[in-house]
Amino acid sequence: MENWVYDNNIKTVQTVVNGIIASVPVVRLNSNDNLTVQFDDISEEEDNEFYYRVLLCDRDWNPSTIDPIEYIDGFNEARIRDWQTSITTRQDYTYYWFSFPNRDTRMKVSGNFIIYVYNNFDDEVPLFTRRFIVAESAIGANNKWVRPTQTDDIRFKQQMNFALAVKNLRLQNPQRDVTLSIVQNGNWQHALNNITCRNYQDGQFTYDNFGQLSFWGGNEFRSFDTRTIRGRGWGVKSIDQSQGFTEVILNPTLRRDQNVYTYSFDFNGNFFIDNVDDFNRLLFNESTEIATKNKLVDFRNNFAYFDNLSDVWQIKDKEVRSDYVNVVFSLKSEKLDYDVYIIGAFTDFQLKPEFKMTYDDKSKSYTGEALLKQGFYDYQYATADEEGKPEFKWTEGTWQDTENEYKVIVYFREFGSRYDRVIGVHTVNSIEF
Repeated sequence: MENWVYDNNIKTVQTVVNGIIASVPVVRLNSNDNLTVQFDDISEEEDNEFYYRVLLCDRDWNPSTIDPIEYIDGFNEARIRDWQTSITTRQDYTYYWFSFPNRDTRMKVSGNFIIYVYNNFDDEVPLFTRRFIVAESAIGANNKWVRPTQTDDIRFKQQMNFALAVKNLRLQNPQRDVTLSIVQNGNWQHALNNITCRNYQDGQFTYDNFGQLSFWGGNEFRSFDTRTIRGRGWGVKSIDQSQGFTEVILNPTLRRDQNVYTYSFDFNGNFFIDNVDDFNRLLFNESTEIATKNKLVDFRNNFAYFDNLSDVWQIKDKEVRSDYVNVVFSLKSEKLDYDVYIIGAFTDFQLKPEFKMTYDDKSKSYTGEALLKQGFYDYQYATADEEGKPEFKWTEGTWQDTENEYKVIVYFREFGSRYDRVIGVHTVNSIEF
């Protein structure tokens, strides 16, 4: 019941809410919000039929015991009908997508939900699972960043006090019935869960729990750009296409645990897919040195769109025109006493075996590789802590000044109810410090 890909042929799983890529996808109950799930299948099977199942969970992400008819209007299972094969790529794949709400499925209640995608051959083994949240708007919230209560953590942790006011709720035991979960940058591995209020008075919940709402600040994410493989993008050292596939070698990087904090813009660990090579290939025909102005305008109207966010033209259907490349990572370091992993939204912020790095004594560096679709990626290097969760203090360092995004999820279990409602989700950014 977590974000995980179980099949090696399934790649580039993303959740998009109202056109925006979201690590913690949240849709409002009874609204026009749209959640899209998209992924690629790189297998050569031609008769795959994929289905999705929607499961309600409690606040701890355990499956709910209530019947699907109580939380779904329609069906909680359906076939994924929308797909398209890749176009002019070396790695063949099929791109799939589906959206909520749709004609088969609409949520009747708020809460934690799991999307369970499986093959028609075996519905007991998922291809991948994804968390998403359906939320009400029954709270008014505000937060205040404060200095960590432990003096040793002042430079390295981010701590908040939080208050919320509830609307039209019947509360019998506020400290038992209402709890919080807080997620940093979509990383559920380090989420704080089942947080109870310190004080409740006149409909106001106060959370200033002397260090309980405290996170390691971490560091800004590293990044690289493979939107083009005809030239070197950001963070790329070299590109090799001589072996029948494309290998992108990133610039060697250094550990940052002993450095001072330096701000750099990032996507808080996320990634987006794009291919500017296809745009240029179609724009400048091989038989013509340059398109005329009229042809250029016609081309852009039919094949591309202007993205105001990135301030560049982007190719339409980039999800099926972007190729897969083998990306090689390198971290210069003395050998650590811990295994080192590549981590980011493309690994579900999990320490996965396929993203484990190997150490080379000759070059005194860790290396690893991953098959990734063309795009712009955030990533970091991590080791495992005593609980097997990602830890960054040996590879990236941690600073109070780091820019991070937090999702505060407010749960309510009404007396006599059999499921946990999500009565609100509040987004907080550490730059408000």
